[in-house]
Amino acid sequence: QGLLAIAGAILGRDLRRGPRTLEALGLAALGRDEMTLLLHEGRA
Repeated sequence: QGLLAIAGAILGRDLRRGPRTLEALGLAALGRDEMTLLLHEGRA
């Protein structure tokens, strides 16, 4: 749940509600390097 809270804060919405797929989160198009950058620095 901690990761959902962090990702929700980044995206500005409550991720505990609704689907949690990469597509639903708007992250499906990110490559490995972009995803790593997003997780480390909050931007892709």
